[in-house]
Amino acid sequence: MTTPESDPPPAEAVDKDRQGLARNAVVNTLGVIAKALHPVFYVLVTRLFGTEVFGVFLLANSLIELSISFTLSGVQDGVLLFASRHRVDGKEAPPVVYQTMANAMALVGLLTVGIIGAAWTVGPQLIPMRFPQPQLADAVRIMVLALPAIAIPQFIVSATKSLMIMKYDVIYIHTLRPLLLIAFAVLFHAFDPSVLGLAKAYVTSNAVVLVLSIRVFRRHFSVSALGRALVGLRWQRELIAFAIPQNLNLTLTYFMASIGTLFLGAAGVEASRIAFYGTAAEIVRNLRQIRLVFSTAFSPVISRLFGRQEIAELEHQYAAVTRWVIILAFPMAFVILAAKTPLLGLFHPSYMSMDATFMLMLMVGAIVACIFGFTSNLIAMTGHSGWNLYNAMASATVSVILNAVLIPRYGLFGAAAATTLTTMFDLTIKTLESHFWLGVKLRWALVWRPLAAGVIACGIYGAVVASSAGDPAGGPGAAAVALIAFVVGALAFGVDPGDRALATRMLRRRRQKERS
Repeated sequence: MTTPESDPPPAEAVDKDRQGLARNAVVNTLGVIAKALHPVFYVLVTRLFGTEVFGVFLLANSLIELSISFTLSGVQDGVLLFASRHRVDGKEAPPVVYQTMANAMALVGLLTVGIIGAAWTVGPQLIPMRFPQPQLADAVRIMVLALPAIAIPQFIVSATKSLMIMKYDVIYIHTLRPLLLIAFAVLFHAFDPSVLGLAKAYVTSNAVVLVLSIRVFRRHFSVSALGRALVGLRWQRELIAFAIPQNLNLTLTYFMASIGTLFLGAAGVEASRIAFYGTAAEIVRNLRQIRLVFSTAFSPVISRLFGRQEIAELEHQYAAVTRWVIILAFPMAFVILAAKTPLLGLFHPSYMSMDATFMLMLMVGAIVACIFGFTSNLIAMTGHSGWNLYNAMASATVSVILNAVLIPRYGLFGAAAATTLTTMFDLTIKTLESHFWLGVKLRWALVWRPLAAGVIACGIYGAVVASSAGDPAGGPGAAAVALIAFVVGALAFGVDPGDRALATRMLRRRRQKERS
């Protein structure tokens, strides 16, 4: 008897979608590997400029990232969503795609001008009122000038993603940009070894990426067609109605991700301890990047399948990407836990003697985000950005309360606990909405194998930690035992039949291409 796990794809087009999703996930894996350059930047800057300077830079960067989310994030999702709907393989983009891009550029341009104006006029008065760290306001004024240079490459990447081309995101956003930031940080350190030198390096690196990314746009789209769309701009109500709530939603989402750093800064915590917390959070954040490997490839698939109301196949795709993320996330979590002390020591020797128990709490939130995080994509890429905005408003409120209560009492661990509890609250809401309102549910029969192995491994990890004295977050031995337990459990439960069938088909097609 056929089980839901082994149902074959209903059509050749669906099989093509699934294989394309897997191929693009491989490309995005390279992007996640490239994101290792961010920790390299952290190491370099901490060693060159010192923990105090780096702590101030982290605060400035958090404020700039909030500005980027407010001006850009939802609009670029809109470009991906609406351009994907009008995608025609092998053909020139229709005029509606250029109108979408023109609308996006105009909207972001207006918001960007407002943000830069605010940073240069009232920023020097408002920022010191809340954050006592020296030179923070001046660093923000410099870094905010990079907003246009950040926005345009992101538009270009979103437009190419609608064509199911993921390599430019890897090349320009996740590889070239951090490489240039590292290079210019070294250069500017020779002239200005302060946070202002870092801010200038930030602006310069993004300006170079802007110049180089224009070549990508000309390769796949028409500059003259975009120019005509800008000259004859007609506001697209559907795009604006999606983008503005999504902008606010993703701003609040980033706020929840960075609120720990911001609250620590506002509470007057030393910049060096803020740098330590930010460094540890960056290490754990790499675990969340596993979901993003599949997230960007999955988003256009959601838009097409939901638009065609192929809910059953969408659920199969949803289960597949969730299963793949679980297979990767648990082993990586145990590797990070095993190596956390030497990893922290790479950034700065003083970090090795500091209490990093809060990393375990951050790890719990990251695992939950890997398992349930695709619900955010489902809600956004089905056009319900308003839902995500309401979700983000509720979660941001919870986050502010938790941080205000926990940070004064528990310090860094309180910030981590607030982040994890907010993540769990946010994803619970989105999972219920996806299941009951969208009618798209996660088929547990398709994900139970690696999930069961992960739960068992976590139980063993907890038991080993509880039975041994010392590091309350668990030493390398506990993490190594848990990693072995996961591998053994995954092998015992076996490979999902759907994954086995997909791998067989992809290998067969590759051999056929090689023969031809």
